[in-house]
Amino acid sequence: MDTQMINFSIPTTLLRQMDRLAKEQSKTRSEFIREAIRQYLYKRQEQRQNIASIQKGI
Repeated sequence: MDTQMINFSIPTTLLRQMDRLAKEQSKTRSEFIREAIRQYLYKRQEQRQNIASIQKGI
């Protein structure tokens, strides 16, 4: 997999929550963030498809 490093800011409280969950799941921060982004993108695509289906039915 080709990867690229990025930097971003995150509120400290959110970072602590993320670190806690990542540790519970035995994942690194990077693994946790990649999975979260994949899930977000998948759900957004599902939403778009659902909206398109509803609009076609109207």
